[in-house]
Amino acid sequence: MSEPFATKASTCQHCDCPVVDPTTSVDHGGRLYCCANCAAAMEQVTGGSDPQGPSHENDFRCARCRCVIVHEATMEERGDQPYCCRNCAEAAVPASQTARGR
Repeated sequence: MSEPFATKASTCQHCDCPVVDPTTSVDHGGRLYCCANCAAAMEQVTGGSDPQGPSHENDFRCARCRCVIVHEATMEERGDQPYCCRNCAEAAVPASQTARGR
């Protein structure tokens, strides 16, 4: 295994976030994503039959990577900021820095 691949193996292919919580990660065709939201963001190149297309202006977006939160089961909040998953939340605001610890 080459060194560049080894260093990128544990980061999201969409937002370059370190994958510290593998329970939300998605392996899609050999590419690792921190969550299903980032995997969906990479697939959403065109709108297809979606009238909002890839923009989804009225949907929640991750405060760190700005992907649309389409899978709310992995969503985390820190203060009043939504994050697509615990990986992005930890990268932006570690739990040790929040009052509630989550």
